[in-house]
Amino acid sequence: MSAIAVAHPQISCIASLLWRSLVTLDPLLLFVAVPANIFCRCFFVVRFQFHLLIHAVLISAGA
Repeated sequence: MSAIAVAHPQISCIASLLWRSLVTLDPLLLFVAVPANIFCRCFFVVRFQFHLLIHAVLISAGA
């Protein structure tokens, strides 16, 4: 995700606004799918890892 955020700061900005809701992240991840492929990462792997990251953030925040 950090590579995508560096390459696409607007995605990082949008993600920072939507990170609290996994439901709203799904459409965002579809938008990220094409740029993610630039980094030779399978979309589903990127999506799965991003969901794991969000869960870890929510758990550490006590949500």
